[in-house]
Amino acid sequence: MKLLFVQKVKGLAGSEKYFLNLFPGLLSKGHEVEFVVLFEKIHLSDIASFTKELQKLGVRTHLINTTGYFSLTTLNGLRKTISNSNPDIVHSHLIHADFYCSLVKMLFQSKLVLVSTKHGYDESFMQKFGLEKEKPVKSLYYLIARFSEKWINRSFAVSMGLRDLFVRYGIAKSGRIDTIFHGIKIEGSLPLISERKEKKLNLLILGRLFDLKGHEFALGACYRLKQNKVNFELNIAGSGEYLNYLQELTKELGLSGQVNFMGYVDNPNSIIANSDVVLVPSKSEGFGLVAIEAFAFKKPVICFDVAALNEVVINEFNGFVIPPFDVELFAEKLQVFYNDPQKRIEFGNNAYDTLKDKFSIDKMVDTTLEFYSKCLPDTEEETHIGLFCISLQGGGAEKVLSILANYLVAKYKVTLFLLENRISYSIPENVEVVVLQKPLIDSELPIVKFFDIPFYIKQLAKEVRNRKIHTLLSFLNRPNYIACGVKKNVPGLKVVVSERSYSSLEYEGSSFQNRVSKYLIRRQYPKADLIITNSKATGKDLNLNFGISENKLRTIYNPVKTGIDAVNRNTKINDEVTFLCIGRLDKNKNHQLVLRALSNIKDQVNFRLLIIGDGKEKTSIQELSKELGIENRVKIFPFTSDLQKYYQQADIFILSSLHEGFPNVLLESMIYSLPIISSDCLSGPRELLAPNSNEYEILSRGFAREEFGILYTSNNIQSLSDAILNLVHDAELLSQYASKSKDRIKDFELNTIAEYFEKEIV
Repeated sequence: MKLLFVQKVKGLAGSEKYFLNLFPGLLSKGHEVEFVVLFEKIHLSDIASFTKELQKLGVRTHLINTTGYFSLTTLNGLRKTISNSNPDIVHSHLIHADFYCSLVKMLFQSKLVLVSTKHGYDESFMQKFGLEKEKPVKSLYYLIARFSEKWINRSFAVSMGLRDLFVRYGIAKSGRIDTIFHGIKIEGSLPLISERKEKKLNLLILGRLFDLKGHEFALGACYRLKQNKVNFELNIAGSGEYLNYLQELTKELGLSGQVNFMGYVDNPNSIIANSDVVLVPSKSEGFGLVAIEAFAFKKPVICFDVAALNEVVINEFNGFVIPPFDVELFAEKLQVFYNDPQKRIEFGNNAYDTLKDKFSIDKMVDTTLEFYSKCLPDTEEETHIGLFCISLQGGGAEKVLSILANYLVAKYKVTLFLLENRISYSIPENVEVVVLQKPLIDSELPIVKFFDIPFYIKQLAKEVRNRKIHTLLSFLNRPNYIACGVKKNVPGLKVVVSERSYSSLEYEGSSFQNRVSKYLIRRQYPKADLIITNSKATGKDLNLNFGISENKLRTIYNPVKTGIDAVNRNTKINDEVTFLCIGRLDKNKNHQLVLRALSNIKDQVNFRLLIIGDGKEKTSIQELSKELGIENRVKIFPFTSDLQKYYQQADIFILSSLHEGFPNVLLESMIYSLPIISSDCLSGPRELLAPNSNEYEILSRGFAREEFGILYTSNNIQSLSDAILNLVHDAELLSQYASKSKDRIKDFELNTIAEYFEKEIV
């Protein structure tokens, strides 16, 4: 494939570094690359270093002089260059190149395959509003961007926040703009850093000195560090129009002895390596390349919760994400790193892992090539499946959807539709992700969410028609209501909804939200071609209590990936028992029950409890553990998609839910041969642990040793305490459950379950 890149260049900055990272990968895979440099004469000397780097890579370079907003000479020169080069794809970058390339396509080469990368938005706009402003300012930049996008086949933004802005402002259609993150080279070994004799926090800010970068916030935080007698040094690398202002502010705050202005640094690797923490106090970023540059040297990052830094930095994992623009909290988190060097190391290691998993050059190159393949003309139409959910942020349903996407995309074209742009599970690079636009009035109030449904039905129907989706598979109630509404708007569309909860209990009570949910299930679900439930009890509930015909119901259990190496678990418990709970910190997951049950037996069992999850009940759980005097034995960790280390640390898994659909965490526990104690709630646990029993004959008291684990009476403290003591003190039963798990999990193997889904939806 021959690729011609076009950009207006002023020097060697973020987007230019992007090319130097991308091109070696493209060239190594046998693709031909050429570059058109649009430049103004005043920047001729500034672009020399960039063009030299292109020549080193063997990239043929074309220089075209340009002036002001528009030049006929520039347009004609670009037209000739494109015609002579005859590329398969022209790839434009930044607004000037987008505009000129669009004019070439409109006036001279209508069949040109033109794609664009969005590295940012209008700089003056971003300085004032960041990426958060709901409605656009109709500036010249905005009008040119809208015009250009009409002639561009497909675009991608370097962050989801930037993509959302282009869609929200009506510049790009959601189905024609993707997200591809930056990637950088991961060095084979990190530079050696000499140990410091004194306790000192070395801080670094790297970037241009202007308003958007928010240097003044970092200086304010450093002023508070000095008041707290923290020994620190802040190096500010970069040049720009804010230099004098920042130097004066530094003096006013009495920080001249701790703050160093280093000027522009051509190769910042050494100063990153010698820092302890990298600060990115920007008001917004198109991407935030400096954050992943810090990750490459195992440095944690502190930033504000703004687009698109909050897509790179994960709070309490590879750094701290601070509410905008809380200087006090910023200073507090800096002091955390000062007081706890081990946490800096831990977060730094996590940062490096994040870089390898999400921001490697190989990933960027492969994703970009997949993007190009979507832009070239198709020669044959294939079956197109749409998957629809609220988000892919945590949760069992979201994990199943991720697993199915990875399976189905090997055979079919797959598009993922989301209501919210939150993704934590892996999605194949060749799955298109479409985040639906939010309505003008967007709220969590049930009445607002109810009246928003027609808005989403209309929008999703349009997206489904445009992509010629054959089957739409939705997960979770709200997407299910919307998907059923889409069916009558798209002739020939097959709609399959997946019910993941026991609806009678999920919507128990007479609140407005529960009454509306029960009404919508009765009204909307019959419109679907098929309803898949993840347990038999859930299906019976829909039939008996909501009037859904048995003919439309199918039960397909959740799949799990069983490709993990078998765990030869040592089930012998020594001095301390490690219990594990995983799930949202909400009232239904009922983690407080586990605390009370363990408190009952704290003098009989030496234990620790690991709870993995996020949610509104976190404070309540922490306060209860203190009240019960077991706070030193309980640790709460934020949700992560990589749970392997927690499963491997644990001795026994406990599920305490009041109700479930079909709990994935029990399946995952079995993968790791982890003995299980589960609430005998509706629905799922009994079907998994006691498959030969009646799924409706649940316990009313005590506990029961079942074939594959222990079930105890739901929401009963004493029953759980007794079940724990019974299992902990029975080494033979522990070993038996660990061994049987390996056999039981085979019934839920990914390919088997995925084939059931495939049979029903295709």
